[in-house]
Order: sequence, then structure tokens, then C-alpha cells
Amino acid sequence: MTTPQRKGHGPGTAPEPHDVDDQVLWRWVWHRARRHWALLTLAAAILATAALTATMPDDGLPLDPTATGADGTRALVDVLAALGRPAGVVDPGAIGDADVVLLLRDQLTTRQREHLRERVRAGARVVVADPASELVPDTTARTGLLHRRLTADCDLSATLAAREIRPGSGAALFETPDDAAACFPAADGAWLVAEPLGRGHVIALGDPSPLTNARLAVADHAPLVVGLLTPGGGREIEIVRPVLRTAGDDETLSDLVPTGVRTMVGQLLLAFGVVVLWRARRLGRPLRDASRVRLPSSDLTAAVGALLARNRTRSSAARRIVAGSRRRLTRQLGLSPDAADDEVARAVAAVTGEDAGRVTTLLDPPPPTDDPELLEIASGLATLEQVVERNLTLDMEPADAD
Repeated sequence: MTTPQRKGHGPGTAPEPHDVDDQVLWRWVWHRARRHWALLTLAAAILATAALTATMPDDGLPLDPTATGADGTRALVDVLAALGRPAGVVDPGAIGDADVVLLLRDQLTTRQREHLRERVRAGARVVVADPASELVPDTTARTGLLHRRLTADCDLSATLAAREIRPGSGAALFETPDDAAACFPAADGAWLVAEPLGRGHVIALGDPSPLTNARLAVADHAPLVVGLLTPGGGREIEIVRPVLRTAGDDETLSDLVPTGVRTMVGQLLLAFGVVVLWRARRLGRPLRDASRVRLPSSDLTAAVGALLARNRTRSSAARRIVAGSRRRLTRQLGLSPDAADDEVARAVAAVTGEDAGRVTTLLDPPPPTDDPELLEIASGLATLEQVVERNLTLDMEPADAD
């Protein structure tokens, strides 16, 4: 058997010993990584981008009138205060008798929502920036790439100073009731709908992005919001800020889960089911599995030896061969499996007549440096076992009668 030469070793020089398990493991990892290098590179790029662009979250919830982040609405409160129309910031359960109410996110209970409708019937104006609220008309469509800019196209007095807006991606477009006024039309709906209710109005906005700090100064967002919240006179303004919801008496934890999260979980479960069905597919009728082939022990030994030789682990192969021979010799000689090497060597020498030192060398050989040395160790141990077995058999045969 020809020994493969490693880089950096001359002819006849033994390669450095390696641990069989570590070497096989690292080879497996290397081949896997080299096969999927594109996916690993993409994952590393995503992690690096996320690490470089990650920012600490701003204090406060999105749309919070006290938050100074991009998705807060502190700038709106400051603009109203600069115009001499300061707005009070209240929780959903503390809505008072203000004439103008801005509802950034509808977190009202049924009773609170009905109280707000009564205020509208009495002459109040309620601006709802939550398209999922029960106070606004039904949604007919969503804005897309063709609706980056919308023009007023209406004669509503609150929108006279605002001729153009830029809604957020996926903003709602409402259907227009018969007695309502629609502004900023697109597709089959309108981004703003003012619906009369008693002596007041409920004004629905397709999305709250024009009110945020990052987009209040874009296009005519600021004039639009100011016109909606300051209809004239010294009317009191209240802004209902978002709060962290907690489960009420008639609510469970699942009721607090947003609809988007439910949709995402459903899509993940659907994708998981599709992958399971795809991986579990069969391309034909099931085949009967034949019985396992019984391999001769010599073939198994040769296969193990070939595997060990391929991984260049001669030392490990030698240790396995010596351990097997030692185990068989102690069993034949009636010794304990834990007997010392010198004890086993003396017992073998007594049976075979061999020199005890040579037997000790066979039972504890130096690590082989090439295949011939490994073969020599295996041959010497095999010969020793045969001699022991033959001598023990001869000792057990009865002597011939005279």
C-alpha cells in the first residue's frame, strides 16, 4: 500500500498524527461550508448590515405625542402650540369634552367609542388616523406605487391650504358614503373622508404617516393637519395618545395579538406544511425493503481498515488491533481483562516458549509510521494468537496409552 505524501513532508517521513473524530468532523464541516458558500455569504452580509444599521429605539410608542423619534408626533404638538392652539394629550379612557379630538390609534372600548359618537352628534369634530377603527368607513383599496402623490380635488374648507399629500405605502382608501365629502381620491376610494354625524363630523385618514415627525414637513401635510384640527375659533383640542393595552375583563391574551401577527404566524405555518409535504413526497409505489445483507467479519474488518487508512489514522488502527488481540489472549489464558501487560506477557511466554520481552513489545508496539509497519504489527499479533491457541489445544489432548 502506497502512503500518500503530505505537503511539507519528504519521502519516508511520517505525517503528523491526527485524531480521527476531529479530522472527520472538520472535513465534513468544510465540505458543507464550501457547498453552501453563497448562502453563508448572504447570511453574513445580512447580519453585518443589521449590526451597522441598528439603532436604539426611541422612548415612547409609535405615534406618541411625546416621542421625538421619526414615528412620533411631538412635532405636531409643537406646531399647534406655536400657532397659539395648544393641544391636550390624554389617554383613551380620559377623553373629555373637547371640541376637536385626534384619535391616533383606536384603542377605545365599546362604551368609550359610543361616548365619542355622542360628542360628535353634539357638534364635536373627531379626526381618526387609524384606518382599522370602527368609526371610519369601509376600506375599498390600498395605495400602491402609482399613488405616491395625491391631490385634494375637493372643496372641503379644512383642506383648502393643502393641495397635495404623499401617503405612506399601503395606506387605506375609503369608500365614500352618500352624505360624506371625499378628498385625495385614488383608484376606487379616497384617502380622506369627512362623514357628518349629527352636528359634528368624523374625518377618516387613510394612514397616520403625514402626522409623524419625519413626514409632517413633507408636501402639504402640516397645512392639512392644522386645517383639520383648528377649524376656527378657540375650540379646545385633545390628542388621544396610544397606550400599551392590557387585557380587560372580557378579553384574553389572544385578543391583544395584532392582526398582522396572526397573519404572519398563519403564513409561517402554511409554509412549514408545504415544506413538509415537499420533503415527504414519494416518486412511486413504496418498495419492500430486502433483508439486510450479512457481511463476513473479514469484509467488515477490511472496510474498517480501509476507512482508517483513508483518514491516515494508523495509530488508532494499531491501538484497535492490539486491544482486540489482548482481549482474546486474556480470555484464552483465563486472565482478568484488566491484567497488566507484563502478566499477560509472562502467561503467553509460558504457553508458547516465546521471550517475554518480545511478547511485551507486541502487546505495546510503538506507533506505526507507515502501512508496512502497521501490517507487521497485525501479522505478529495474529501469529502469536495462533501459536497460543495451538499450544493450548495440544495441552488439552489426552496422552496416548502405552
